[in-house]
Amino acid sequence: MQLLSYMLRFLSLSDRQEAALTCKRWYQASLDPGLHKDTIITIRAPTAPSSQLHQLGQRKSANLVLSHIDSSSNCLTVLRETGRHLGPHLESLSLKGSDVTSAVFMDMVSNCPNLQKLDLSRCNSLFMSGILLSKNQEQIAACFQHLTCLNLDGIRYLSDTLLNRLVAVAPNLQRLSLASCNIAFEVVLCPTSEGRVSMSYLTVSNLVNILKERATKIKSLNLSHTGVSNSALKAIAAVPNLQLEEIYLRKCSSMGNEGVKALVEKQTELKVFDANGCRDLSDTALLAICDNLLMLKELDIQDWVQVSTYAAESLSCLSQLVRLNMTNCHKAMLGPGATSSGKSRALRARNGERVSPVKLPTGLGSGKLANLRDLNLSCCMLLDDDAVIGLTKSLPKLQMIDLASCVAVSDASVHAISKNLPHLQKLRLAWCKKITDFGLLGVDKNCPSISVPDEASKYSSDRFTRSHSNIGFFKGPSFDEKIQKVSEEALESLKAKSEISLSMLTNLRHLDFTACAHLTDVGIKDTIRFQQLQVLNLSLCPNISDASIMLVALNNPSLGEVHLAQCHQVTDQSIITLAQCLPRLHHLDICGCDQVTDRSLEALTKYAPRLKHLNISQCVGVTSEGIDNLQASLYGLQTLQLGHSAVGAPTAFYMPNYF
Repeated sequence: MQLLSYMLRFLSLSDRQEAALTCKRWYQASLDPGLHKDTIITIRAPTAPSSQLHQLGQRKSANLVLSHIDSSSNCLTVLRETGRHLGPHLESLSLKGSDVTSAVFMDMVSNCPNLQKLDLSRCNSLFMSGILLSKNQEQIAACFQHLTCLNLDGIRYLSDTLLNRLVAVAPNLQRLSLASCNIAFEVVLCPTSEGRVSMSYLTVSNLVNILKERATKIKSLNLSHTGVSNSALKAIAAVPNLQLEEIYLRKCSSMGNEGVKALVEKQTELKVFDANGCRDLSDTALLAICDNLLMLKELDIQDWVQVSTYAAESLSCLSQLVRLNMTNCHKAMLGPGATSSGKSRALRARNGERVSPVKLPTGLGSGKLANLRDLNLSCCMLLDDDAVIGLTKSLPKLQMIDLASCVAVSDASVHAISKNLPHLQKLRLAWCKKITDFGLLGVDKNCPSISVPDEASKYSSDRFTRSHSNIGFFKGPSFDEKIQKVSEEALESLKAKSEISLSMLTNLRHLDFTACAHLTDVGIKDTIRFQQLQVLNLSLCPNISDASIMLVALNNPSLGEVHLAQCHQVTDQSIITLAQCLPRLHHLDICGCDQVTDRSLEALTKYAPRLKHLNISQCVGVTSEGIDNLQASLYGLQTLQLGHSAVGAPTAFYMPNYF
């Protein structure tokens, strides 16, 4: 038994689930607690059968999510039974958004002596009365001895008193999240004097006092979506002996460069800095980060639209960086010597106009970011093929790259990614409309053996032009894609010579080609064949049909999530093949596939028992009978979207009972 459990450790979760079905002995081996450290059990409390919780407790899973908790008697029974059977083994518990009372909460957590993470976000009813932990604090403190992570996001009734009680019973607390809480940050809003706390609202002065008391233990603080100001950041940064490792300040519009600079100059041990969506921050903040946070591993500066190439070049100082998010930082991609503003150049690029080549900022192309694994440059519309080629050469160990909506990216970038990033696991090229089959196949479309489109097709355009020399000026706009035709003989000859096909990325697990309208069956069926691919998105690709989707199902056995929204050539045959060939299929989006009928639903009912999420919106071929049969047969189905279908209202959304 121990040998079987040891062997199962080397398999992914989906592979372990398949192996557990082999026989009773393998099933028992799969229940080894060591295999379930990362497994999360989700229970919908109102419909969960309490009689089965004892069997579930035999798995000794460490992570539990309880959802849709209300004041019904069944929910109360489920909570008590959950604490009794699963509580002793729990290390992580989430009650996010639940309507739970103080008495029930106290009764449940008293059975969880090994709890390390507790999520009470949006549990407003738990804090509304103000009596939480007013009694039996010693008993709860004994259970919270190992608690290191506390999530209190979005609680409207959180006050100084309640926060102090929670912190007092968790002596080893290291991570505190107060995102979206109503915190009084300005001095004028904090009438409490030194040493006093408020019973009605949460103040920054009390938060600072908590940090002072726990300065040697608190390592992570989340103040996202709050009104944290520069003065508040300065006060937090000045706490003696405080050495934060993680700070989250997402969408904090009240802070500026001054506060960020003061924070990073004091908290130099930070490893995670997340200020996603802070549009007012500019070069001053980024330069301060790069100068002071030399141990930084994760940096998120999404929507820092004012950051320029000059500041982006300083990223080379962050040699320990593992994850970088620069979504919509289009000015940072503006090459040296450019005269026009980044915004105008971005708009011109999005509209298909010619812009001068962009040089990759030396911070990314310096070769000093050898540890970088996760890079997000989506919506950087000035990023072109030359920049991507330089980037892939400088960062050969990348495991995730997101170039979604980088409209200047074309086939040359796909060639470079296929050739230079052998460890890549996630690739997003959504809305990169210049990508064609040639990019996937690793073929040069300018090769002489490929036929040139006829003379008439070069005047076809999807947009109005002011050029009088273009005879298309006098014709109505054409929205039909002109797909370049290649003979089978020429294509086979070129593929034999090509060494940079997309299929070289053998470790790929996530692939997104949303709205890459030039992709056809030719490129899809010959390149998308990955043993480990789990997620595939081909939505809004109108030129793919059953011919390629059926081969995708046969060549990618690990697929669990497939998106084919608005692929109008997809028919029942594709869906039936997906259901038959993908035993791990749990998420399917076929919104707008108007040729799909009840035959597809019957196949999903018969061959896809693990399906949890299904979107058949705008599928006018399905009937109410087919929906009813699907609902009655797939007990694990969690979400079913029916909007604008033959049986659903424009906003129809169905969530069945699940456990």
